[in-house]
Amino acid sequence: MKRVPIFLAMVVMASVLTPTSNTLAATATVSIGVQSTPNAGESLVTFYGKVKPASKAKITIQSFDGITWKETPLTATASAVGSWRITTVATAIKAEGQYRATALVGKKKYRST
Repeated sequence: MKRVPIFLAMVVMASVLTPTSNTLAATATVSIGVQSTPNAGESLVTFYGKVKPASKAKITIQSFDGITWKETPLTATASAVGSWRITTVATAIKAEGQYRATALVGKKKYRST
């Protein structure tokens, strides 16, 4: 009968020492929106979005040139509640195209869809 308690103790120790999978780890999402504001002088383009869960992530904007995604010089840091906004003067290159946001949370990068 001494074998049962010893066996149970070994099972409990093995389950405690087994690493948990990363499927339970939280993942972040980043959203992006683009708004163009026509102006008499210069038109403005505003990129905005939110990081969930809220964190002060570093946001970068990438543009698609038809072949690959390329980094733009547009960057921002999300606020404590996770919202971010980048406003820039519209040029011919920035006026039309596909854009995505990349959020750097800790050491992991998350891309908008």
